[in-house]
Amino acid sequence: RPRQHRSGVTCVRRSVPHRITARLKLTWLLGHRITEEPVYPTKVRFVMSAIILGVWPLAGITSSAVDPETARQTIHAAIDAGIDTFDTAFSYGYEGECERLLGEVLRARRGQAAEQGRPLRVIGKVGQRWSNDKQRYTDGTPKQLTLDAEESLRRLGVEKFDWLLLHAIDPKVDLLRSAEALLQLQR
Repeated sequence: RPRQHRSGVTCVRRSVPHRITARLKLTWLLGHRITEEPVYPTKVRFVMSAIILGVWPLAGITSSAVDPETARQTIHAAIDAGIDTFDTAFSYGYEGECERLLGEVLRARRGQAAEQGRPLRVIGKVGQRWSNDKQRYTDGTPKQLTLDAEESLRRLGVEKFDWLLLHAIDPKVDLLRSAEALLQLQR
């Protein structure tokens, strides 16, 4: 049932088929409320569904009952429900499991969604990684951000992100250097 977050955004908790409960919430993106209306944070027009599916729980790291087939079914169910925008990150899964599963479903459904006039969109994030001993850490160096973005695109099987964000600020790297790397990736 709806609840008011302290930011003023209404969050909705809905049951998604196939044994997974996903928290689908309206979010803020660079200070703009996400609605079905166009968002103009830059010169690029970016229109998306009012609800975005964040695929982090599908990695199974914090949700032990998730298996790959359940994750695929959840993404299919989201598309069937009208969700056309997906939030993922390089670090969603120790080895990029979420990006691979999301990419698989997007490739299978992209044509159908385009025919319906609903292109499927991906919001990606870089700057957060996993160590060999499965500890999360940040790396905002331009070189690593570029490598991670390229690997994410490969995992997803897409040519570009619809939106690319810095997942976490690396306190050891000047934020301006990280931001410049993201601008370079945009080009």
